[in-house]
Amino acid sequence: MKNSSFYNTASALCYIILIGIILSSSPARANKLLRPQLSDRQQNQISGIITDGKTPLPGVTIAIKNRINYAVLSDFDGKYSLLAKANDTLVVSYIGYKTAIIPINYRKNIHIQLQEDITSLQEVRINAVFCFREGF
Repeated sequence: MKNSSFYNTASALCYIILIGIILSSSPARANKLLRPQLSDRQQNQISGIITDGKTPLPGVTIAIKNRINYAVLSDFDGKYSLLAKANDTLVVSYIGYKTAIIPINYRKNIHIQLQEDITSLQEVRINAVFCFREGF
């Protein structure tokens, strides 16, 4: 009887030591493996400047794809800042320019260069017609 209790105590002690070794090495591994998953859920500050290649563009709309009622406008210097998840996608639009769809991909600074949309802005005609009646 005494021998079996010794073996039970020894095996329990071995299991405790083994679990301690596994747990002591696992936080570093878990942190490395889970870091991208955790940051996917967190809101990060995303900022940058929007230009046309030469000058900053003020008043550009920056929205997050598939998020309703959330958008910001770039300031006078073309700068913007918003909160987004690391795996979100930005939708950048401005009159006379092609809409840009840009995945964030864990970046915090995203400088955007919009391209002119030549086909959308064409000739504008104003037709002013007035009627003239005699006798009035």
